[in-house]
Amino acid sequence: MFAETFRETPWLLATTKIGIVGLLALFALRSDRWLEITGFALIAGGAAGNIIDRVRIGAVVGYIDLFYAGWHWPTFNLADTWIFLGAVLLIGGPLLAPERRTLGS
Repeated sequence: MFAETFRETPWLLATTKIGIVGLLALFALRSDRWLEITGFALIAGGAAGNIIDRVRIGAVVGYIDLFYAGWHWPTFNLADTWIFLGAVLLIGGPLLAPERRTLGS
């Protein structure tokens, strides 16, 4: 995302992304719920992997390409999978393990 806009200044985009990863790590460290911690950690780890690819190669390499009966899913990589799974945990976590509330809270 924004690769064309920041083609001349790749470090500016990388620095912004590193800041976002740091913020996600901070959210994970401040949480006391294991689903949130895992979700933030997966997103931060996947984003960090994509940043490393972007800085090292100049692009994020997608190598998982799925087809089924003429249907084609967009190509992605393992880091994208971790980001997706982290988002699923953050969004679906409260549905899977809602907080127990007492009568007074």
